[in-house]
Amino acid sequence: MNKVKRRAVLILILAVVMALGLASLLLLLEDQGADWAAFPSNSHVYREGMLIAGRVRDSHGELLLATKDGERVYSADRRTRLATLHATGDPWGMIGGSAIDLFSKHLMGYSLVNGVYSLSGQGRDVYLSVDAELNRKAWDALNGRSGCVAVINYQTGELICMVSSPSFDPQNPPEHPDYLNRFLTGLYTPGSIFKLVTSFAALEELPQLADYRYTCSGAADYEDGRITCEQAHGELSFDDALAVSCNCCFADLAQRLGGATLEKYAQKAGLMEPLIINGFTTVSGGMAAPQSGADLGWAAAGQYHDQICPAAMLRFVAAIANGGKAENPWLLKKVTTSGGIPLRFHLGNESRRLMSGDTAAALKEMMAYNVRANYGVDNFPGLPVCAKSGTAEVEVGRAPHAWFTGFLNSDEHPYAFIVLVENGGTGKTVAGSIANTVLQAAVAAD
Repeated sequence: MNKVKRRAVLILILAVVMALGLASLLLLLEDQGADWAAFPSNSHVYREGMLIAGRVRDSHGELLLATKDGERVYSADRRTRLATLHATGDPWGMIGGSAIDLFSKHLMGYSLVNGVYSLSGQGRDVYLSVDAELNRKAWDALNGRSGCVAVINYQTGELICMVSSPSFDPQNPPEHPDYLNRFLTGLYTPGSIFKLVTSFAALEELPQLADYRYTCSGAADYEDGRITCEQAHGELSFDDALAVSCNCCFADLAQRLGGATLEKYAQKAGLMEPLIINGFTTVSGGMAAPQSGADLGWAAAGQYHDQICPAAMLRFVAAIANGGKAENPWLLKKVTTSGGIPLRFHLGNESRRLMSGDTAAALKEMMAYNVRANYGVDNFPGLPVCAKSGTAEVEVGRAPHAWFTGFLNSDEHPYAFIVLVENGGTGKTVAGSIANTVLQAAVAAD
């Protein structure tokens, strides 16, 4: 009798262990099954390393990527293929932050019950937040130059434009493709757009800025070197110094702040950390500001060892537009069956306060003044643009990087933007013109 009891207990223990093991397996399958199914060796959805399931569409439903006769087929329009490549992705999934890279489990229609097959057997439709027509406008405006253009709805975080150049035609790829998405994974010297960060620090740390005055003679000498401007600006207020982008004045402000404070505000602005966009981690920025002297002055003007990611800078500028609150950027709008039945929507968004509402309002007014006093309202007809340009010196003998970033001060068209043209020349002329082209198209589309 005792032997029977012992055997019963043993069988019960084994049954419990098996049940626990099965439960653990099911939990693992629920948690990681989609990743296992998306492994490139899965011949049901991959062929020669290429995902052959599902379709990718832009925010309006324009077809960007599909499967036909077991082959991946991109848009029939070559211009669209070039303009949307870094949002859609290359056939091999090498472009980080693209639909193919991030949303493969949605494209293949994976579920715990059905595995990699949806009920239709065709995968799913992934709708991106980007507008293909806006991407085409940005691509044309870059005109073959290296760089990036991005536009975000600063109230929601929706990325409506994301273009990186150079691109390539995924239907006819070159021998050595350039996979880099310069908006998400590029790291650049910011030049004078970084003066927005120095202004952020000054507004929060230096009292009586309304009474601040600086007389620029065109150069300022320090023990470790010299700060120079293109011309002598004369007596300047704080607002005027940002509008004319006076290096000497911002070097003076930096001495009052100190290197540690400047670095602290670069951190508070979110420029020294990565962003997480639908699970993709962008590159982190960096700086190493000394405590004083000319090197600190150049760091405050966006030179020295300053490095930023365009995506992080855009989020910072978007926070200024949004009263100090930064909405995290996102790319996935919705997922549907091949027949159009909704399965998943973008619900809610992560946000983070980068600065007080008062500081954001002050920076917004300064950026609006930049346009009125320097860039020219007529260069942005009908648009309430608030902006800052940057001309970043990067290498002796080569043209500087051209930057232009800012936003529309409009609840009807709440768009923040960033434009970078590598070795493009002056920011307000080259990058500013591209920004106007894209913003006009964005507003016209609303």
